[in-house]
Amino acid sequence: MAVSLFAWRASKDEVDRLVASRFDARVAELQTVLEQRMVAYPQVLRGIQAMVSASGHPSRADWARVNQTLQVESIYPGLTGTVYIRSVPGEQRTALEREVATFEPGFQVKPPGERPYYTIVTSVEPRTPSNLPVIGSDSWVHPVRRATLEAARDSGAIQITGKLNLVIDDKPTPAFLMYQAIYQGAAIPDTIEERRARLLGFATAGCRVGVLMRTILPADLNDVEVRVYDGAEATADGLYFDSHPDIEVSFASHQAQRAVQIGGRTWTVIYAMLPGFAQAAEGALPRQTLVGGLLVSLLLTLIVWSLATTRARAQALAVDMTRSLRASEARFRELAENIDQVFFVADPQYRHFDYISPSFERIWGRSRQELLENPDRWLSWLHPEDVESVRAVVAEHGGEDDYGTEFRIVRADGEVRWLAAHAFNVARAASEPARVVGFHSDITDQKAAEEKIARYISEVEVSNNDLEQFAYVASHDLREPLRMVSSYLTLLERRYGDLLDADGREFLDFAREGAVRLDRLVLDLLGFSRIQRHGNPLAATNLAQVMSDVLRNLTVAIRESGAAISVDLDRLPVVRGDREQLVSVFQNLIANAIKYRSPVRPVRIAVTAEADDGYWRLSVADNGIGIEPQYFDRIFRIFQRLHTRAEYDGTGIGLAMCKRIVERHGGQIWVQSVAGEGATFTFTLQAVPPNPSET
Repeated sequence: MAVSLFAWRASKDEVDRLVASRFDARVAELQTVLEQRMVAYPQVLRGIQAMVSASGHPSRADWARVNQTLQVESIYPGLTGTVYIRSVPGEQRTALEREVATFEPGFQVKPPGERPYYTIVTSVEPRTPSNLPVIGSDSWVHPVRRATLEAARDSGAIQITGKLNLVIDDKPTPAFLMYQAIYQGAAIPDTIEERRARLLGFATAGCRVGVLMRTILPADLNDVEVRVYDGAEATADGLYFDSHPDIEVSFASHQAQRAVQIGGRTWTVIYAMLPGFAQAAEGALPRQTLVGGLLVSLLLTLIVWSLATTRARAQALAVDMTRSLRASEARFRELAENIDQVFFVADPQYRHFDYISPSFERIWGRSRQELLENPDRWLSWLHPEDVESVRAVVAEHGGEDDYGTEFRIVRADGEVRWLAAHAFNVARAASEPARVVGFHSDITDQKAAEEKIARYISEVEVSNNDLEQFAYVASHDLREPLRMVSSYLTLLERRYGDLLDADGREFLDFAREGAVRLDRLVLDLLGFSRIQRHGNPLAATNLAQVMSDVLRNLTVAIRESGAAISVDLDRLPVVRGDREQLVSVFQNLIANAIKYRSPVRPVRIAVTAEADDGYWRLSVADNGIGIEPQYFDRIFRIFQRLHTRAEYDGTGIGLAMCKRIVERHGGQIWVQSVAGEGATFTFTLQAVPPNPSET
């Protein structure tokens, strides 16, 4: 009897150890699926960032087109929608309300009130009844959202909020918000200061965690309960999702806790074994374990036989135990042969495989039997460019810790596919050989989406470079025929002017005036195209010297207009900039203030500077004719004019040039104005320490 009890106890301990091992493998499988899917979801915001950053603030139609291009609703279940949040200094709030009201009637910032800074929702997709109320909301007033927005702005990376209860279909729903900062220009600025200065706004997406998790996890998950918590600890307030809320699993014999990193936050995932796991999990035995089990069963049968009083009882017991193991093997086959991922058991260096699931043949496009018989073949099936990197990962981690990597394979039909591999060491006694269990997931579609986004970014950069090159070449080459036209017009007037009547001389004047205007346009376009390609290195620049150059250049215009310009040269700072380009900015702004002066009052222009957290805020204010709010953005676009040439001469390039120069310097430029009363143009430049190293 004592021997029987000892044998029973030893068998039970072995079963418990095997169940624990299978539970660990199941947890690893679910964790891998969860991590891979959570990596994919933020890609939608990176795609939006790439498509929006190069073109500036999106219109309502632009935002709808971006979301349609990225197929947000169909590819990313659980997203409540995507939102564009615009970064707005306090003094620009009223102007923004007027601008957005032109396509969102009745638009107002919520909550109302004067604040130094706003982050305002101006676009949302899809435009459902539950989404539309967020238009106009200022996220900066919510402490949790504000902290996440600041982190996204300063890091350039996607950040997510903690747990929120968003009201969806009149019900509070556990959810989180993802934020991706969008900056001027396709690239993310290098420093925090530059990121703050060049911030346009944020691409945002809300995600319902329940829908997301039900999409990620298997539909027939009945062996393990999964609970997801916000934060590094599992707390009742932080519970996002429970796969089996009606089942109490505090009694579970096996539980595992894992962490998931997403958007700067940690999620805690608790896996708990459900009562039926033992039967389902027995299906996860590798072939070698099954053979060992049969040997153990045979040994137990012999022990029982030696103690049995009759041969018949011993045979009956052996048959019953063998039938139980065969049933376990059948359950294993049913589970292993129907999972989407490749599941395998091998030694840490992959020189011997105990088990490979049937999904291997579908994903790898190769024979399982061939790999079981020739374990080294898998290396020859890798993409040639990935062989050495995979060798290095296995050599570094094999048999010591859990690890993961990504690589390409070449199937027998020549198709190349991307796989994500994760391997976990199996708990074992000291006398047992080392084993790892692993999973391979096909991530080809995910990689294709990432490459598509990268291609968008590359195409935008190439397009911008091509446009700059075209503008430079075209404007440069146009000047030669223009000089010829002007020369022959002058020659024509000199030789035949006396033969022309009044109409002929007027026509000649029109032609010469047109050639002069076109030459000026070409010169401005040439200057515009040279800003990025031919600017001087940014260095410490004294704005007092810059302003002295500007006032000297505009001496005639100032005298003829009677303009009074107020500027304290001693109070102007030293900034990081290109002196020639900064002369161009101030000269354009002051020349415009003189040009667009009021006919009923003397011209007054004030130039001021104000320190602002590592930057200087420079302003040029006038008392001229002013600008309507709906044109605040338009005036900074190239060739955009608000007046006819008969009213005011010009090419429509000056303010666009100012904007590009300021952005090259890592700053922003904007306008405040009341029509009929004047305008104030403000821009920011990076400050230089009192004793800068730059010269």
